[in-house]
Amino acid sequence: MALTTDPVFRATSQIEYNNAVIVKTEGEIQKCEEELQKLKEITTNGGGEALGVEGGFLGLGKMSAIKDRARWLLEKMGKNVDKLNTLEKDNSENVKVLASGHR
Repeated sequence: MALTTDPVFRATSQIEYNNAVIVKTEGEIQKCEEELQKLKEITTNGGGEALGVEGGFLGLGKMSAIKDRARWLLEKMGKNVDKLNTLEKDNSENVKVLASGHR
């Protein structure tokens, strides 16, 4: 029997791959959370004044840019959470293959 058609080998390999992607995806989520925290600090700790862009031409739209960035980060986090759910579900199915020991 070829290794590529062996369900136990395939399940083991898939779990290993999924776990690597899970670690990477969790890291991406953490980076988004950290950036969201920084954006929150900008808006609560002086905002544009602290950045030196308060008022006048440079101050136009600064809060909109922060909101747009936060929205983008939240969407990215949501996609990564969905990805994690899919990978974890796939791992559960592959664990069942391993538990059954079917070759």
